[in-house]
Amino acid sequence: MNSVVFKGRTITENDVLRAMSLFDQDRRKSFESARWRTYAVLHDGSSYPPKEILSMVSGLRVSEFIGGPTTNSRFEKLGFSVSSINELAPLEQLKREPETDVPALDPTQPGYNSELGIPIYVGDSSDVVGRIRTNHCSGNVEGSALRKHIARAKGYRLRSTRRPSGSTKRRLDLPDPATGEQAITQYVRAGRWKYAICRSPQEARDFQWYLINHLRPILNVRTEEWNHSHRALYEELVAELEDAEALTCDQLKGKPTGSGVYVLYQNHPPSTVSTG
Repeated sequence: MNSVVFKGRTITENDVLRAMSLFDQDRRKSFESARWRTYAVLHDGSSYPPKEILSMVSGLRVSEFIGGPTTNSRFEKLGFSVSSINELAPLEQLKREPETDVPALDPTQPGYNSELGIPIYVGDSSDVVGRIRTNHCSGNVEGSALRKHIARAKGYRLRSTRRPSGSTKRRLDLPDPATGEQAITQYVRAGRWKYAICRSPQEARDFQWYLINHLRPILNVRTEEWNHSHRALYEELVAELEDAEALTCDQLKGKPTGSGVYVLYQNHPPSTVSTG
């Protein structure tokens, strides 16, 4: 059985499932919303506070450890999905009644472009063009964080299973996952991309965090510190991105590639697209 170690304690998937069941029975109604504001662990259509569940399975008080990526990674290694609370807010409405009208975009939003729309997602790669075309414009949620975020915003749940090799397989929890993947592909391919080449993978990684902070793309749920001594360089790269041609997935074919950072623009967020 898959397990992880946290603060010297071994935790299994079944331990987490038992804690979730106990939380539903005894704690959910009385749990203070102020203690649960950023992330949620997802299971069978329900969401759970990561620190509370980890406290229940480890026996540690929530004050004895920090939340965020350190906590979330334990659940992800056990095959659970973790999402931003902000992403989950519209999901129930989407499942009941998909939107039919696309709301007007806010021109005051960071990164707004009157022609392209809003920045949806920022990422980095050692092969920016290959990453966009192979993993984001096609493929499935297992190979693309962007596609996972779009799936969640559209109200799809993710199903995790264990392969014989021990790795985790993630697919859309639908009768026909290919139908959902096709909807995600259509959304991605309707957008346009800009990218900038950096001098190294390390620079691309750091510039990514600067750009996320600068543009505030709606699907990026993580932010990290960036090297402030590189501000002048990153401002130049932002100007380069602003001047770059916006390309569709097909137009990216054959374009120069390398270590860099990319931005997906769309004229509406994925949560306004019918889930079918």
